[in-house]
Amino acid sequence: MTPLSFIYALEHFSAVFGFASPGSKHPRCKKLALDYSKKSPEKRQAPPFSVAFLDYLEKAVLDESKKVEHRLVLGKLRLCTQASVRHSDLATTALSRVEWCRVIGEKAILGLRAKAGKTKSGPRPWAASWLGVRPENDRWLFVLADILLKVHGGSWATHGFLGCASDGKGSFAATPPCIGEDVTLAKQALMDDFEAGRSIPLSELEIKGLRWHSCKNTLTTLMVHTGIKSRSIRYQGAWRKASETMIDLYLREAQILVIKAQMEVLDQVRRGVTLSVLEGRPLNLVPGASCWDSP
Repeated sequence: MTPLSFIYALEHFSAVFGFASPGSKHPRCKKLALDYSKKSPEKRQAPPFSVAFLDYLEKAVLDESKKVEHRLVLGKLRLCTQASVRHSDLATTALSRVEWCRVIGEKAILGLRAKAGKTKSGPRPWAASWLGVRPENDRWLFVLADILLKVHGGSWATHGFLGCASDGKGSFAATPPCIGEDVTLAKQALMDDFEAGRSIPLSELEIKGLRWHSCKNTLTTLMVHTGIKSRSIRYQGAWRKASETMIDLYLREAQILVIKAQMEVLDQVRRGVTLSVLEGRPLNLVPGASCWDSP
C-alpha cells in the first residue's frame, strides 16, 4: 500500500464508519503522499518463463516418481502459463465448468476450456491447448486432468474451485488452494530437484525469486515475437482494451504486425476458410489420446 492509497482508504472508511480523520485532509499529508508517488521505485515486472522451464514443468507432471502434490502444483503452473491466467483465475474456476473441447464435426481434441466464476476483473473465460513445448510431452495436460480428478475425489463436480489445498505431505483438503501455499510448494519441488542434482533450468536464486505472475505474460510474449495477430494476443491475455495488449509493452513496430495480419487473413479468406464452433466433453472423460473417440 502506498501513502496515497492509504490516505484514500482512510477518507473512504471514515465516511463509511463515521469517524473523524482530519489529518488525511491536511495539505502536507497530501503533498508528502504525492511526492512519494512521483519518486516511487520502478515496477519490477515478473519475467516470462523460458521454453526450457516449460519443458521441465511438463516432464514433472509426467514423472510418476515425483510426489503427487509436486506434480499437481507444477502442472497448475504450466496450465496457468498455457492459458495466460493468474493463480486466482484458475483457483476460482469451478471444476464442473472445465471441459475438453473440439471443433464440431471433427475428432481431434483441441484442449480444455473453462469460465471462472469470479476473478480480479470479472468472469475470466480461458482455454488451454494440450500441446507441449516438446512432442514427447504432449500427454502433460491429460495426465494433469487425471491428477486433478483423483485429488478432488468423487465429488469433483460439486467443487467450486480447481486444485485442492495441499498440506505438503501428500494429503489434500476439499478447499481452494492459496497462492502463497502453492508458490511455497512449487519452490520446494524445484529446490528438491536442484539439491538432488537433477537437471533444472533455474539457478537457486531464480527458484527463490519465482513469481506465479510470470504465467500471465509468458505465452503472450512469445506470441508477440513470433508474429501472432494482436487480436489473438489480446484474447489470450484477456485484455479488454486494445491499448492494454502486450504489443504496447513489448513491441513498437506495430505496423509490421498489422500488415502481416492483413496478408494472413486475406490468404485464409481466399482459400475459403470459415469460422468454426467448439463443442464440449465432460472433464472426467479423460481421452486416452488426442482423439475424441479414444477411451
